[in-house]
Amino acid sequence: MARGAQTLSPITCQEARGVLTASANGTPVSSSDAWTELLKRGAVEGTPAQPAITAIGRHVLAELETRAYRTDSWPLDRLADELTRVLSEVEGTAKNAQYFLSDLGPITPAEAVPYLRIVSVGLANRRETPEDLAERFRQVWGMVEVMGGDSRDRLVGAELLIASAASMSQLYAPMMTTVESLRSLGASRAVSSAAILHLESPGVEPAALERWQSARAIVPNDEAAALLATIMGKPEQLRAFEEFRRLLANQPMGGRTSAALYLASQSVDPSEGIDRVLETARLLAPRTRRPLLTASLLTAEHPLSPAELVDWVLKAAEAAARCQLASQPDEFLALGIALVEGLPRATFASEADKHPEASKLADATTLLALHSWVYRPLLDPAFEREVAPTPPTTSP
Repeated sequence: MARGAQTLSPITCQEARGVLTASANGTPVSSSDAWTELLKRGAVEGTPAQPAITAIGRHVLAELETRAYRTDSWPLDRLADELTRVLSEVEGTAKNAQYFLSDLGPITPAEAVPYLRIVSVGLANRRETPEDLAERFRQVWGMVEVMGGDSRDRLVGAELLIASAASMSQLYAPMMTTVESLRSLGASRAVSSAAILHLESPGVEPAALERWQSARAIVPNDEAAALLATIMGKPEQLRAFEEFRRLLANQPMGGRTSAALYLASQSVDPSEGIDRVLETARLLAPRTRRPLLTASLLTAEHPLSPAELVDWVLKAAEAAARCQLASQPDEFLALGIALVEGLPRATFASEADKHPEASKLADATTLLALHSWVYRPLLDPAFEREVAPTPPTTSP
């Protein structure tokens, strides 16, 4: 249905779904117009009195059922056009990621190259000229490289700084000071943590470092502590973090604290967002080790149903596999999530419902979650561990 679609007569998705459902059940079809259109497209066979559904028809029916809640009133060709358009966009982004992998691989230290896959998808999602983005990466990489430490930490820091379009000439000196301070406090991923702190506030005061220390006892890694430190002075977001932690506390899935932190940082209302997160996580649980985290990323960005979100992730994972962006199924799924996250917010929204542009920090926060909390654990099991639950934090 999504590829090479012909213009159909204006039967609705609901009419098509009714005919295909009847054909799948072998019951007579009442809509002759819809039957005729679907017969011409090879979706059904037989007669209206004794219909049967074909393999093509089963595929179309699955697409229609997944999207019925928002597309039933659409002409069938409108849905076909949307599927073709979005799939083409996902494929194009995956192919651009191939370019970044090959172009930036030679300048990336060997131990960090596997992590460049998720960075490449993030760069491709920016919809800017690939050559210009690659050159910007080289410039930022050259500056973070002298900050020392683990190259994988520097890679995350460079990714966040590029996403924010930060001025490295202004940020370099204060970031160096913060990196040194964080290392003295025991941070092993000081560059990425410093990037998060400085993207929230150009000047990092001692109070921010004190908050980082407090946060580090609550959240599972250095970067998460930096993110929590930035919302500790924002009562509404801090309350949301505490509430999400409470709502997720009894879930039998890992990543609860990080998921709560991400949702709070994106200003998701706990009373409105929790049901969508849990349903999406339930659907993702058979496919990923961190369903709560991936569900939090997806539901915070796009206003689609959990079933449709997961469907798009699976489609995007297939695109990542076709472009050979990784080497194992878990990685393809994570890259699929990144490809869906990179779709513009208005991709599935009407003109009246378009979301505002994401803030610079929101962009960096999403990249942090994708890279450090979703993708990195696939390559290094040491990052799977979450700290033991502790009481909700309070403002310092």
